[in-house]
Amino acid sequence: MEKRNLVIVHSFPTNSVLLQGLTDFLSDYFNVYMIDLPGFMPDVLPLKEISLEGYRRYVKEKIESFDLKTYWMAGVSFGFLVVDGIRDDKCLGFLAIEPYINSEFLKMSKFKKFAYIFIISIVGGTGIYKKIWGSRLLKFLLGKEYRKRMDILFSTIDARTFFETAKFILKDKKFPVFQDKPYVLVVNKKDLTIFSDKTISFFKKKANNLEIIFSTSEHYPQHMTKEYFQKHISEKEVGRMREFLESAESKKF
Repeated sequence: MEKRNLVIVHSFPTNSVLLQGLTDFLSDYFNVYMIDLPGFMPDVLPLKEISLEGYRRYVKEKIESFDLKTYWMAGVSFGFLVVDGIRDDKCLGFLAIEPYINSEFLKMSKFKKFAYIFIISIVGGTGIYKKIWGSRLLKFLLGKEYRKRMDILFSTIDARTFFETAKFILKDKKFPVFQDKPYVLVVNKKDLTIFSDKTISFFKKKANNLEIIFSTSEHYPQHMTKEYFQKHISEKEVGRMREFLESAESKKF
């Protein structure tokens, strides 16, 4: 079977290096084009003014440079919010991988959310981030889910980009405007970062043509290898996804 083109935008705070295992896994089924957002890799300069629309413009320009006839677009967590706002007739549909909807869908207490916003605002607003980036304090604040990947995170992601994007994510209460295209929702019912049941209900209401694929992958796995994703996304679920994509394409063409 000929592979489909799949454009992917990574989650926060990751990049193509940290998600290499996911790329390797998906490459068995797609021609994968991973896009690093500005500021998330050293060779992709940060935006002067960091915003969701700025990220979307950059991604759209990158996609145009690929010169693809058709493609599917995937967003991992925060990456979904970026890609769903991009309009392109060549895009056949979307893969929402453990998607971030808005801050109300995060499994985080209001107190903790407020505390993070307060700290991030001070750090970002005063320029302290230049001094604490890579520090033990920041490693502690980020939590254990990132500790095994700290060296990569601090050596590849721009500090200002990290703090300003984090603040946006924690404060955002807008809802993505779904397009009239097919959607594949990849979700773990036991996700510890987002409310999975709430996310599933939201997609059922907003997506006219939807397939739900279940995985057991953590939102931020410690070891994101190809073998990890092979173990946590079954061949059966991958098969259902591919059948859905083929069916959706046959209806379109």
